[in-house]
Amino acid sequence: ARTRQAIDEALATTLQTVSPKECQNYFKEAGYERT
Repeated sequence: ARTRQAIDEALATTLQTVSPKECQNYFKEAGYERT
């Protein structure tokens, strides 16, 4: 990506491929648990 808009679009597309549960598991495994 060579422009800010292209980066934003690529990031938005990537974020749509990650489920909320997958995000939750990532943070839990990294040691960030809900308190």
